[in-house]
Amino acid sequence: MTKFSIITICYNAEDSIGRTVDSVLVQRYRDFEYIVIDGGSTDRTLAELNKRSHEKLNVSSERDEGISDAFNKGIGKAEGEYLFFLNSGDYFINDLALDIVSKKLEENPSEIYTFSISTILNACIPKDEEEGLRLWESSMIPHQATFIRRDVFGKVGNFNPFFKVRMDYDFFSRCYLKKCSFACSPIVITHYDSSGISSTDGYTAVKEGMSASLLYRDKVDSQNVQYWKFLMEQKKIEGFDTNVVDELNRYRKLSDKYFKTIKLMNKWIQYYQDNKKISEYFNRNDFRTIAIYGMGDVGQRLFSELVKSDIKVSFGIDRNRNLVFPGLKIVDWTEDWEMVDIIVITPFYEYQTINKEIKKKCGYKTISVEELFV
Repeated sequence: MTKFSIITICYNAEDSIGRTVDSVLVQRYRDFEYIVIDGGSTDRTLAELNKRSHEKLNVSSERDEGISDAFNKGIGKAEGEYLFFLNSGDYFINDLALDIVSKKLEENPSEIYTFSISTILNACIPKDEEEGLRLWESSMIPHQATFIRRDVFGKVGNFNPFFKVRMDYDFFSRCYLKKCSFACSPIVITHYDSSGISSTDGYTAVKEGMSASLLYRDKVDSQNVQYWKFLMEQKKIEGFDTNVVDELNRYRKLSDKYFKTIKLMNKWIQYYQDNKKISEYFNRNDFRTIAIYGMGDVGQRLFSELVKSDIKVSFGIDRNRNLVFPGLKIVDWTEDWEMVDIIVITPFYEYQTINKEIKKKCGYKTISVEELFV
């Protein structure tokens, strides 16, 4: 018999976690373990889980760094031959789902085996094996209906924490390029909750999708480009937060800057997948204390990686003095800066201009974030 590790991640999911857990615990096929990774919920999520205490249910609750980090914690706890990620809000459609899966895997123990999901619109994805193969070739198979053999993670790595919402697209892209064996049975086993972050945060989803497309396929899907333009128009029409609209417009007007940033993200991802650490650059050059100029997405990612190393990030520099990062002081141009070995400039597309200004102010040594990956 095949042992499954069912992994559910959740955060403040008091209204949805119960149905998900119940759909797992009632499965007639009993050779499975159920791992729930809670991100430190502050609502009644844990109370709902405690009401469903069961010998097969293993719950842990602590703050995490996002979906990928939570997925990876689940992988670290899993002991099954096949792993399955069923997010809070998603649920098995009946008590025979695992029984069906087990029989299919006995017939064909592929590394990646995809079934089908149903949606609120009663759509079936994939609707047939042909569509399943197309989704596999484009790395768009639904993870909510996909069983992953344990040894795949040793082959391609875990989920990449660089991605906030498209980590499944990134992961399955690596699986496809590593030529993992694939099979599909268009049998609906789960219902997909379309209110999840990957469905609602279209801005981030498209940005990350474009980045992964460039990384793995050296092209940007035309649908992503069109959807990106649509999102920008919708943001303006619907009156979203001004800062978001400004950011979207900036990316549209300065497309060269945007694609340079995507390429940097791709280098970073590749660095991560090659098990390299950014701290190695600083250690190699004997830079022990640094400052980060620009605390946007790139600056935040750099800080989150270095804070786990022996490199001291003394402070961050940003026009927004009110930014808050636990353990990091934020300063602006009007303040005196303490001595550091080097300042990393994250807006690398404006490196020359920023470098000149820093030389005038304090004469500290600087480096573009791009150079960390050379």
